[in-house]
Amino acid sequence: MASHFVKEMVQRKLPTKEHSMGKALSSDQEREITSRFITQVQWSQLDGDNTQKKVIELSPAEFGRRFTLFLQNGCNPTITAPGTLPIDRSRPFNPAKFIGGGWTIWKGPEDGDGLTGKEEQDERSLAITEINLANLIIQTGLREGETRVTGEAKQARLMLTAIQADAKIAQMLYEEEGQTTLRWMYKHLDVSWIEFLGTTLRDPRGSRIALCLYRRDGGLWSNGARYLNEQRYATSPALGFAK
Repeated sequence: MASHFVKEMVQRKLPTKEHSMGKALSSDQEREITSRFITQVQWSQLDGDNTQKKVIELSPAEFGRRFTLFLQNGCNPTITAPGTLPIDRSRPFNPAKFIGGGWTIWKGPEDGDGLTGKEEQDERSLAITEINLANLIIQTGLREGETRVTGEAKQARLMLTAIQADAKIAQMLYEEEGQTTLRWMYKHLDVSWIEFLGTTLRDPRGSRIALCLYRRDGGLWSNGARYLNEQRYATSPALGFAK
């Protein structure tokens, strides 16, 4: 199992979109939407502090992603979501059982070998006992003008902005009956590949690894992994939660 996992980690390409788009918006349609946004939003009903925190402080990429989804949903503010998904914290994530022999959670930085010291996990995520879709944050870690960033830099950046989902959450999403939550994320959040930076894994060769889930043809999701020293692009977001 482990050798297959490593092979897939090294050779796999990111999945392509399985759904096609219709005819692109015309310039006139774009101008019409922009005009309505400026003139018809009821600005006086918005709270300044709340809007600053929840909207203005979003990164350009995240704001664009959310507003695009809002338009795709017909400007309907309500999206029906499945119920919360419980996280069984009585059984900590076991890399050797989930992935294969020789896999562990990275420990350090006492001696830098990834074998000793404290496990490298986002303790805020370890305290989460259920997944509430209302608190999900999908982030790429890219800054304005960037097209790529290393996994290590992405992890460091995103740890400062949101709680980073740990590997146990990935396991629960993957093992959920019918993978209902993952299917909903694909349909409504346009997510077909997601990584979990709240846990740093160590593979049998001593490399630093991030666990990921990705959608296969037919709709089923599989697990995989990416080296943290590899590049990440806009198509490889991470799952997080609002602080």
